[in-house]
Amino acid sequence: MLWRTRALVGILFLALLQHPGRTFSAPLPDPYSLNLAWDSSPSPEAIGYKLYYGAVSGDYTNSIATGNVMSLTIPSLPSGVTYYFAITAVGADGLESDYSNEIGYTQAPPSMRLHAVPGGQFMLTV
Repeated sequence: MLWRTRALVGILFLALLQHPGRTFSAPLPDPYSLNLAWDSSPSPEAIGYKLYYGAVSGDYTNSIATGNVMSLTIPSLPSGVTYYFAITAVGADGLESDYSNEIGYTQAPPSMRLHAVPGGQFMLTV
């Protein structure tokens, strides 16, 4: 059993030598879902909402018509990317209001860390 532990430590050490910055600090792929909610429009003409979002402030590459629902879950967003969100109110004629104030959100990516613990052991933290 001891030889297996030493072999594993040797492999991990070689991996660190070849890729010191990536081996144990690279973010894992982890799409996450983001729940958004907003207040209703004060305008009596508003019959629904449209959510806009994108990875560049003011440049919304995605939009979702929500109907008269004032909350939404956006699935499969990658960690480490800042997304910017704005809402418009939609009237019965299909016309939209100006964008709401924009908000930005970044989900920090998870990381892995390897460190030595007493007794010659190593601990991998995710």
